[in-house]
Amino acid sequence: MVEPRKKDVFREVRRILSEHEAKGITKSELVRILTKDGTATWKTVQKYWENLIDEGILEQRKTGYQQKRCFPTKANQRLVKFENKLETVNKLLDFVEKEPILGDCFASSPKIEGFPEINSADTYSKAKPKDPIDVFAKNFREKNVSVFNITTLTSRRDLLKEIPSFLISYLGNPLNQYPEKTRTEIMKMINPIITKCYDILQRDYSKTGLYSQYFADKVNKNFEKFIVLFYAVKGNTLFDPTAEFLNILGRYYYCVSYRYSKDLKYENCNEQKLISAFIEEFFDFQKGTAKSIDEKYDAKFIKSNLENIKEHAKTFHIASGPIADKDFPWLDEINKSLASKLIKTDKRHYTDDPPFIKDYYLKLFFLLGLFSKLEKRIIQEDFTDRKSHLKREEGNL
Repeated sequence: MVEPRKKDVFREVRRILSEHEAKGITKSELVRILTKDGTATWKTVQKYWENLIDEGILEQRKTGYQQKRCFPTKANQRLVKFENKLETVNKLLDFVEKEPILGDCFASSPKIEGFPEINSADTYSKAKPKDPIDVFAKNFREKNVSVFNITTLTSRRDLLKEIPSFLISYLGNPLNQYPEKTRTEIMKMINPIITKCYDILQRDYSKTGLYSQYFADKVNKNFEKFIVLFYAVKGNTLFDPTAEFLNILGRYYYCVSYRYSKDLKYENCNEQKLISAFIEEFFDFQKGTAKSIDEKYDAKFIKSNLENIKEHAKTFHIASGPIADKDFPWLDEINKSLASKLIKTDKRHYTDDPPFIKDYYLKLFFLLGLFSKLEKRIIQEDFTDRKSHLKREEGNL
């Protein structure tokens, strides 16, 4: 038997200990399990035993039993829980890699096989810029060339691009309170995922940018005599990276639902659940933020105050720090919430995602319980306000 690598033994020991967290497990039973599944022999366990203790993976305690029993340390439990979180990332990444066309673009008629088709009038608002952001054509100078419009959400590309920074930001978030040693170990777990994201980006987008090379090849093959114009329809990037990444996941969920879910029903297929599992694992710490705030307060009033705070911070180039308000001391709590970070302040144009897509994924977030009732009302108030601005802009064209 080839001696297993140290990290593989440690990973399996972590898993076994996590399953025996309450009552612990004897050393002999731990070795029996490791031997049975082919991870390690008794000799291998003996070789690494002191390392397992010194590196904080296990601790031995005297209990009511005659023998000492092995328990996971608190630091080890956190590593195991983070490994479980990363399973949702890896599953989602495997799916994203397998579906190189899904998530970046929508096409109006004519239809591309295997590619979401949507009425361009629904996707592309009149309030959007009229100039194409990209032009793709095989035979540009050929006579009688037709024009084919494609609108882009770039949710697949953005997902691959932002997963690394999101994971690092999550790791460093003070709310998660990871000790330095634990953060170091977690970074080792994250590195392969970062590498995979950049490998896919390099392979699929290095020559095309907005859409994958697979999509470009499909357009090239099916529409040789077309001039293809690409229009961006996604909203402007949010200031807060966590909120922006949640929006990216929402856009991608919509694209997946359009392809795989009958009548766009929520949580109706395994493909949708890959994304919702990611959201539930990594946005769980946000649940219930601002839940202590009295529900009687008017959402419009709160939203107006939050916008004033954000505008003040931008004007004077300061971070959004604690808010001193003797009448409304809870404003600071709401200002720190994820709901507040989803609210934008640019009212000059409709700067958000297409309304029907935004509405769809906001309902997903509510379904997953990411927000308190008050936060939900604030987000809905903001969304309604933005749709009103959009209608006024369209009426002025």
